[in-house]
Amino acid sequence: MARLAARLSKRSHDVVLVTLDDGLHDRHELSASVRKIALDVMVDRPSPLAKLPNLLRRLRAIRRAVCREHPDVVLSFCDRTNIDVLLAMIGSPIPVVISERSDPEHQQLGRFWEGVRRRVYPRSARVVALTSSIAETLSPLHRDRIEVIPSAVDPVASEYRSQREGNVILGVGRLEQEKGFDRLIDAFAIFAQQSGKRLPTPWTLRIVGEGSQRDSLQRLANSLGVANSVEMPGWVRPIEPEYAKASLFVLPSHYEGFPSALLEAMAAGLPCIGMRCQSGAVEIIKHESDGLLCDDNVNALCEAIKRLTDDPERCAQLAAKASEVSDRFGWESMVTRYEAVLRECCVGAR
Repeated sequence: MARLAARLSKRSHDVVLVTLDDGLHDRHELSASVRKIALDVMVDRPSPLAKLPNLLRRLRAIRRAVCREHPDVVLSFCDRTNIDVLLAMIGSPIPVVISERSDPEHQQLGRFWEGVRRRVYPRSARVVALTSSIAETLSPLHRDRIEVIPSAVDPVASEYRSQREGNVILGVGRLEQEKGFDRLIDAFAIFAQQSGKRLPTPWTLRIVGEGSQRDSLQRLANSLGVANSVEMPGWVRPIEPEYAKASLFVLPSHYEGFPSALLEAMAAGLPCIGMRCQSGAVEIIKHESDGLLCDDNVNALCEAIKRLTDDPERCAQLAAKASEVSDRFGWESMVTRYEAVLRECCVGAR
């Protein structure tokens, strides 16, 4: 969202970015042309009795911040935040556009919040979905006011393009159950055992990210005997050198909206493996042309890894095509489409 805000600002729009956290741990640097308001209303694991007061405090803070700025339109990102913003702005004439960044068919919010979503999403002026399949899932909630706008990726500078020299398999993402890094470690363990007899140089699995599953993933690597070959450095900034040092990128998630890490890896010229269960990966990867899509199981993932590590020439072919992803999903096109949606909602609301 920080990158979109910066580009909208460059087009002479007055952009204010409101965050629910304290604003001290941003993963992306914010342009100086964008003003930021950090509400600091996020509470980790509140007690059951504190949940309602915390929600009301959050809604009041959102409404106060928005009304104080009196914008022509509000753009909200991510499911729970979308719900909060729509609740906070009930009764306000300011139009709210929401952008759904996950796949709601798989990423359920729980019975209560799913019920709230069904009631408040129709209040939005427009819904932006990352993929056509996500738009289809959301269509009962918003019918004819859904726009499909994929994420965008920047072209990668030459010094950050992968040379595929380091025998490193890279994964990037939050260390949470839905990201599937446990099955990537499972597949890597099988691959490592089999490849030791075929390949002269051992491979390393490097998983960049942080989350609640770190300890369990470390225990899994220990139990499978690959702990010395699995690296988990946490979040790394900037991320581009990680793509440059890698030879292969794997996205093992159980589901995905429109994965930015996959876009970035392909733009860096990495041969990439996604899974057919990921709606976003299916819309990004052209199977056998600029990457591989495998079935949703450990053995299929292992076979895909083995196939590419055994065939450097095929890797080079996929990598050359993969870098064209920045032409298909460029920022200028994405920003123009968002700008059109926001303008239409402003006109329709005034």
